[in-house]
Amino acid sequence: MDRDIESYVDIEYDVTKRPLTDYPRKLALYLANRYDLCGKNLLEVGVGRGEVLLELAKLGVECACIDRDPIAIEKLLKQCKTQGLKIDCILADAEMPLHIQKNFYDVIYTKSFLEHLYDPVGFLRNARMGLVSTGIFLNLIPDWESQHTTYFDDITHKTPFTTETIRQVCLLAGLQNIKVEKFRQLPATWKYPILNSLAALISPLIRPRTKSKTLRWSRELMILSTATIN
Repeated sequence: MDRDIESYVDIEYDVTKRPLTDYPRKLALYLANRYDLCGKNLLEVGVGRGEVLLELAKLGVECACIDRDPIAIEKLLKQCKTQGLKIDCILADAEMPLHIQKNFYDVIYTKSFLEHLYDPVGFLRNARMGLVSTGIFLNLIPDWESQHTTYFDDITHKTPFTTETIRQVCLLAGLQNIKVEKFRQLPATWKYPILNSLAALISPLIRPRTKSKTLRWSRELMILSTATIN
């Protein structure tokens, strides 16, 4: 492996910049319960640090991933070995359809991935071939409306998304049963809607790039969407 080439994971997910927390465990548990993922065959595209995928594997989800960053794959495999987990890792460009096994996955999951693509419609058209007939796409993506001030702090971001554009992208890719919602990354708000309303009230008062994750995630939303091929 050529260590002279800088890795996105090494830079953007360095633990000094993004410390390890228990958030991936909470998110994995929330998604597994809400979408009945346990025992299902799930492919994550664009795995990053792989924290959520590792937690899903611990919950009994049959996990696989695809990423073009060899350092991301290498680090995930080391974590699997350390934790006694099995995740099938594919080192490849996910935008190339030949690398995704056809009619195989119950779930194709992405988090903070589609915004890095110039052609998200093309990706979804290709990736849909990997789903079984009853499968779903499950996607979390930064919300442009709440993050536009800081959206392009990441130079690799290519395409901004709103709830309307993610719905349009899914429709153009031939997907059906599209469900889209704003999603706040504060676990307490998933259980107590009143806290979600409170966070929404204070969010306009929060400065961009605040160092507090609680305040930041009160202001900056994600978009959670699902879609099917039938």
